[in-house]
Amino acid sequence: MQIEILRPKVDLEPIYLINLQNPHNPWTKEAIKEELNLWAKTSKVLKNSQDQVMGYVLVRNLVDYYEITSIAVDKSIYRQGFGKMLLKNIIDEAKKSKNIKGLLLEVSQLNLAAVKLYEAFGFKQTRIRKAYYKDGSNALEMSLEFT
Repeated sequence: MQIEILRPKVDLEPIYLINLQNPHNPWTKEAIKEELNLWAKTSKVLKNSQDQVMGYVLVRNLVDYYEITSIAVDKSIYRQGFGKMLLKNIIDEAKKSKNIKGLLLEVSQLNLAAVKLYEAFGFKQTRIRKAYYKDGSNALEMSLEFT
C-alpha cells in the first residue's frame, strides 16, 4: 500500500464509496466534492498495487492546525493497520510543518475503534458536542498538541 496526494476528480468516486461503508454518519457526495476541491493539497489517499483507492484522510490546513475531517479505509482491509498508517502520515507531515501546532478532529462517541486509535496517538478529548450527528450521537472533539 502507498499513500499519495489526493486527486479530486479521479479520487472522488472511490472516496465516496468507502465513505458509504461508514456506519457513523457518512458524508454526501456533494460534501466530499466540496472538501476535495478546497483541501486536496493536504488530503491523502491510500492505494494498493493496482492503483485502487483503499482509504483516505481529508485534512484542512487551518493556518496553525490541521483538522482531520474524515478518515476511512475500505471494509476489506479493516483492522490491518492502514488507518494507523494514514493517521501517522498526516501527523508526521504536520510535525514537519513550521506553522502547525497540532491536529484537531471530531469523532462520533459511538465509534469506539476510532476513539481508541486517536487516543493511542496521543489525542485528548477537549469537548463533547451533544446530539451532534443525525443519528443523535454525541461528537467528541479531540486534539493532538505538539510541544
